[in-house]
Amino acid sequence: MRKVTIIVAFCLVFLSFFFISEHKTYGQNAALGSDTTQLANDTLLLGQQADSTNRNTYISPTKSYFATNVDYGSEDSTIMEGTSIVHLYNKAHIKFEDMDLNAYYIRLNLDSSIVYACGRRDSTGALVDLPEFVQGGTNYKQHEITYNFETGKGFIRHVVTQQGEGFVTGQKNKRMPDGSFCMADGDYTTCEYHDHPHFSLHMTKAKVKPGKFIATGPAYLIMEDVPIYPLFIPFGYFPFTDKFSSGFLMPSYGEESTRGFYLRDGGYYFALNNKMDLNLTGDIFTKGSWGLRASSRYANRYKYNGNFNIRYMINITGEKELPDYSKTKDFSISWSHSKDPKSSPYSSLSASVDFSSTSYERNNLETYYNPAALARNHKSSSVSYAKRWAGKPMNLSINGLIQQNSADQTVNVSLPQISFSVSRITPFKIKDRVGKEKWFEKIGTSYTFTSSNSFSGLQSNLFNSNLIRDWSNGAKHSIPVSTSFNLLKYINLSPSINYNERWYSYKTVVAGVKKDRYNADSLAYERVYGFNRVWDYSASLGASTKLYGFYRPIKAIFGDKVEAIRHVMTPSVSMNWHPDFGDPKYGYYARYPNDTTGSKYYSLYSGALYGNAPQGKFGGLSFSLGNNLEMKLRKDPNDTSTVKNQNGTDKNKITLLERLSISSGYNLAVDSFQWQGISISANSRLFKGLSLNMNATLDPYVTEVVNGVPVRRNVTYFSQNHTKIGQLTNMSASTGYAFDDQFFKKLFGGEDKTDKTKADGSTENSEVNNEKANKNNIPPNGYYPFAIPWNISFSYSYQLSHLFNRDTKAFEYVGSSNLGFSGSMKLTPLWNINFSSGYDFRMKEIASTSMNITRSLHCWNMSLGLVPFGRYKSYNFLIRVNSGMLQDLKYEKRKNGVYDPGFGQ
Repeated sequence: MRKVTIIVAFCLVFLSFFFISEHKTYGQNAALGSDTTQLANDTLLLGQQADSTNRNTYISPTKSYFATNVDYGSEDSTIMEGTSIVHLYNKAHIKFEDMDLNAYYIRLNLDSSIVYACGRRDSTGALVDLPEFVQGGTNYKQHEITYNFETGKGFIRHVVTQQGEGFVTGQKNKRMPDGSFCMADGDYTTCEYHDHPHFSLHMTKAKVKPGKFIATGPAYLIMEDVPIYPLFIPFGYFPFTDKFSSGFLMPSYGEESTRGFYLRDGGYYFALNNKMDLNLTGDIFTKGSWGLRASSRYANRYKYNGNFNIRYMINITGEKELPDYSKTKDFSISWSHSKDPKSSPYSSLSASVDFSSTSYERNNLETYYNPAALARNHKSSSVSYAKRWAGKPMNLSINGLIQQNSADQTVNVSLPQISFSVSRITPFKIKDRVGKEKWFEKIGTSYTFTSSNSFSGLQSNLFNSNLIRDWSNGAKHSIPVSTSFNLLKYINLSPSINYNERWYSYKTVVAGVKKDRYNADSLAYERVYGFNRVWDYSASLGASTKLYGFYRPIKAIFGDKVEAIRHVMTPSVSMNWHPDFGDPKYGYYARYPNDTTGSKYYSLYSGALYGNAPQGKFGGLSFSLGNNLEMKLRKDPNDTSTVKNQNGTDKNKITLLERLSISSGYNLAVDSFQWQGISISANSRLFKGLSLNMNATLDPYVTEVVNGVPVRRNVTYFSQNHTKIGQLTNMSASTGYAFDDQFFKKLFGGEDKTDKTKADGSTENSEVNNEKANKNNIPPNGYYPFAIPWNISFSYSYQLSHLFNRDTKAFEYVGSSNLGFSGSMKLTPLWNINFSSGYDFRMKEIASTSMNITRSLHCWNMSLGLVPFGRYKSYNFLIRVNSGMLQDLKYEKRKNGVYDPGFGQ
């Protein structure tokens, strides 16, 4: 029994030793594959269950879905390690379903679906051929990536992706199956140099959902690699979308001395649809002022587009119960609309509305930093609709016009203004004519109808006006009949007959007459309402021709270059006739009350929209003489080019005098003051870029001062003094010139040393510059060439008037002249200066002067607007990010002499 027990114990020990040995053998096999076991337990990398098969049974692994559907390759070499690991070198790529990966080096495990990719360093040590991952239309660039294609998880070092207008970079990133990133030490910037940006918002930790949002924890600003810890946010949310999206608009803040601290342009943006949006914003000031604004943009492709802006403001300045206290209500309406011609080629609708209350510009903060807006006294608004009929000579237009003058606070409104016309037709023209055209076939006629309803007066009275009593309205019909033919081959004759008819709803009568301090009649008017018809007719006959004169200059004086000088004269004479519609039988004019002489008449339609029929018989001549002078140069026999001037004229022709026109008239139907005023106008181009324009009017009759009152006599200056044809009553002249930095080079024969363009579009030094230029656009040698592009333009105007001075009881000439200049200068490719100013010689003061200095900071922009002196002296300094996404990331400082009375003192 003892032996049996010993034998059983020995067998048990032997078996236990055998099992221990067998267990150690399996343990050693597991250790060899410990790396695989570890990866299997890491769900980030594999996300697979550990092998649970019987360790005593060997089963050959099957290829996964990834291994049978992945497409991979490289340009240099592909190395297989065993049956599951693939090494790809140089322009390696992997494509699996909707995912693409490209890099210099890729290691692929077909069994585990894990891929590792990285770039390489070139001879300069820079990283190149970095991994680029594309999925769902989103592109990611990174330094290294380890990614599981089956689970969609991965770890990425230094990822770069574009979201909206900016770039997101992260040093440590974990990619989740839904495509989002959990990152640490990330940056968001709108600078295109995302690896080394000029500025960025450094996010200590963040979650990025591509195309959706960025949610960040504590973040702070970095400027030029310098962390600015005080400028931090505890958390942030940046939404992204490629569609219209509604959202809140953050206001800007500041201070004014008259209205206090403010929050401006805060509100909500409504993305109504893909054709229209709406922007509702408001302003609020601590001293009680406030404002509301509604703006919208709309567009319907191939049909119409436009925008409108409506603003209402309550402005309160000063303190209550103090003399400087004021409260005003201001509004502004602007609307722009245009119709696409493709939608309807026979009709159009357009609008350009700019209407505001008189005090709006004075209380608008932005106006004080815009000298052009301050200097503008006139505003014009219009809305027009036009239609024409295909194949018919008919046209219709309906317009609404508003003109404002902020200097005297007046407004002129025409609403509506209707015009209908039938273009010229020839009713006697034979359709199937045989032979030469007869003279009567050239007789043509047309028809025009216009109607308008208008108001003229103070803007404050516009909305309280009565449409019948305060507005003027009327209609006019015009029917001209005309023809033309040649007389003696060279004279063009143009006879015509014109008929006009006006319709009015009232006429103006004189209720009383008084004498003013100058013993002149002062009239009191009143309107009599009813339908009134005013018609008139006239006839005219015009003749015109052209006369040419040539002069061949003496070679001894002009040399061999001048071939000839040509003088072109265009004389024209017209005879006009109409009866005296001031005759009482027409009923268009009436005598003053209590007129005992029977000779004082006034117009019953004075101030009417389309005037009255002409008073006094007229049968006279009107004549004009136009002149043009040109010089023809001999062509160089060695010059075979056919290039013309920019305006298409022959380059060998020089215009000495573009136009000199003299016109006047003589009335044969009256017995006094038969001569009309003499008008002279001329313009010429002295040389390229410099032109001269001049206009003058002369009165042929003598005007004398009798008892301190000017009296015009029926005596001509020419009859008194045969050397003088008239008295100069007014004259104006203007000229202007513009030149740039190339002017003096061309003047003294210098050459433009800028790079010349090659046939392929590149320049001589472009290849070298492109290699050596850096992100700041600094030249390769570190120095900018001494070349400062600039341009400057001058304008000069002079006016002279012959006026009667009531104080001195004599006529005197009053002249005024203005000099204006503007220009720009580019000190460097990044610095730009614009300026404008002028001088009034009569007032002896400098005109409104402004200067604007801008500095491009690549992804930032800095500007300084300066009005150095005058009533609107001000400055406005602004530095801000160019991106609209970060429009609130800015610094602004502004001062002006109106809202800040202490400024400049």
